[in-house]
Amino acid sequence: MAWEARYRTGPTGMLIYHPTGETAVSPKKLLIQLLSNLLAAAIVAFVVSLMLAPYWQRVLAIALLGGFACLTIRTIYWNWYGYPTSFFIAQVIDQVVGWLLAGLAIAKVVPPPTQAIS
Repeated sequence: MAWEARYRTGPTGMLIYHPTGETAVSPKKLLIQLLSNLLAAAIVAFVVSLMLAPYWQRVLAIALLGGFACLTIRTIYWNWYGYPTSFFIAQVIDQVVGWLLAGLAIAKVVPPPTQAIS
């Protein structure tokens, strides 16, 4: 195909275009990010509340959920859009370590069920 031949020879790239411009950091963007993070933490807290497991296994599960979330989204950017491998690896580390730290608190605060849920 002609388009694939042009794609292979390059250059290629992706551009996000805002015709009117916008603020890089705004209260609205910060609030949306905060709400997004709180919702994600609430989902993780709910999942962990269903786990009949010791504290450290619950923390590990939360860290792995961070890795899962990152791999399902960031892999698309790296694989399909050509984001640099170093960026991809940094994002995975950031998400896993971030959710590991969050997991330390969430697993401490959210009690496990008193019995197995059936």
